[in-house]
Amino acid sequence: MPTYKLCNPHCKPLVESLATSICEPAIEMSDLKKKCCIIVHGGCGQCSDTVMCEKLDGCKKAVCRGYKKMMDGGNALDAVEAALWWLECDEFFNCGYGSVLNQLGDVQMDASIMDGNRFEIGSVAAVSDIEHPISLAKFVLENYPNTILVGDGAKKLSRCTDMHWISGGNMVSPKAILALHLSNNCSQDLKYDVEDVQSADLLKSNH
Repeated sequence: MPTYKLCNPHCKPLVESLATSICEPAIEMSDLKKKCCIIVHGGCGQCSDTVMCEKLDGCKKAVCRGYKKMMDGGNALDAVEAALWWLECDEFFNCGYGSVLNQLGDVQMDASIMDGNRFEIGSVAAVSDIEHPISLAKFVLENYPNTILVGDGAKKLSRCTDMHWISGGNMVSPKAILALHLSNNCSQDLKYDVEDVQSADLLKSNH
């Protein structure tokens, strides 16, 4: 089993559980008569033990969603989409709701997905106000000869599908706002409540 050096003892059970699930051999699926392995990468960089615990927990839940989709008869693309849905709803990851803000304070997201059997790709870039960009990228892959749609083109396409739209500004997470203000060195002008102060402290420790 891999070893992890953490200062926070509360993280140890979660990390060991995740490491065990990673090291276990893939389980044979009787329905599909093949083995599958799902690996979720949640980003890289230094972070506090508390944030690491949140990221590890998010990755494990994303893996479980993807694996369940495979067990229910979905294909690899369906599993990737299902796993990414979880990450796009988790503010501890730089995608979807947790996306880092641009200098205007807006969320602009990119997403891409590849079909390894056909070596084809679908992707979108600079999209806003859509809950799951990965689903829009998958729609491009499965329905268009284009490999990428950007900005207004991607936005117009999403309106023609069943994609879940979010009203303007609601894809911006509190932590993303704090991170932007901290990066602009203007956090002293803000008034935080208790929860925001705790978040700011975490961000400062990893800034």
